[in-house]
Amino acid sequence: MSQNVRSEQIENWLDQENGVRYHLETVAQSAIDDEKSLANQARLGHPLIPHLVDDYAEAAEAGNKFPPLVAWKDGVGKLVLIDGNNRLHGFLKAGKPALIDVYVVDTDDRAILDRLTRTANRRLNGDRPNRADAVQHALHRVTSFGEPIAVAAADFNVPTEDVQRAYARQMTRRRLDQLGIATSKLTDWMIYRLSTVHNDPLLAAVTHLTTDAQLTGEQMEGLIKAVREPRSEAEQLAVVDDWRERPEVRSRIERARKGSTRPIMTPAHKALMAMGNIATILAKHPTADQMGLTAPGDVDRFMVKWGEAQQAISRWRNRNSGALT
Repeated sequence: MSQNVRSEQIENWLDQENGVRYHLETVAQSAIDDEKSLANQARLGHPLIPHLVDDYAEAAEAGNKFPPLVAWKDGVGKLVLIDGNNRLHGFLKAGKPALIDVYVVDTDDRAILDRLTRTANRRLNGDRPNRADAVQHALHRVTSFGEPIAVAAADFNVPTEDVQRAYARQMTRRRLDQLGIATSKLTDWMIYRLSTVHNDPLLAAVTHLTTDAQLTGEQMEGLIKAVREPRSEAEQLAVVDDWRERPEVRSRIERARKGSTRPIMTPAHKALMAMGNIATILAKHPTADQMGLTAPGDVDRFMVKWGEAQQAISRWRNRNSGALT
């Protein structure tokens, strides 16, 4: 809806932060390509947030004013939104006149348009995507437009190492796909570790053995470390062949061929995984607020459980002191 309102925040974002020229137009709703706008990848998954559309609709009905939408013009003259899908649908839900103020950017550079679209919600609306989506946005910038990983990570406020790992996984999946090797049985962590195998024939051999024997992550890590020691490709491939002939590996391959599932994890494996998960969670969330312990008594209850776990570990240690070295 046309409100003759300008936005200093949006103008500064376009001009000063991104060096993009623009002009303000008042257009009919029909000038906007809704299908392309909803598919603009500003938000991955669901482009519209129902409660936000409702909030905008209520505010529009109350006569509140909103900043203009932001869009670019495609090859047939239709506007594709960079920012404002939820505002637009709020206006439409409120049944307001379909004359809409839009900042139209004066560029058709796909790299610039993509960057504006993917960063608009965070820069203009303070709407930070969840970490997984932010990493995917950054990864897209790297793989599609050659943006340096550090720059892409900063754009979306995620650790550089997260984007590096995601990039390594994506490149490794592409390599495996080119080698005709399925990755459905490999975890993300396994694929990341396979990215350290730079020789394609060796990558194929290690991956085939991992999937044929349904190796655990720990076993695969051991295999990767083993193949790094020899210098020649022939020697490295020989290491994989030697592993394949190990009795325990041959047994796993045979079980896998018969359709058997992996052996049930022992309680020790489960305990080690649980303790490893706890260590990772605490390292990533070092404060009570980050852990979500915000209600009265949350920290106390957490520490009670912590104490109970410590006591259980102490009792187990005392009962098995003879087996400890």
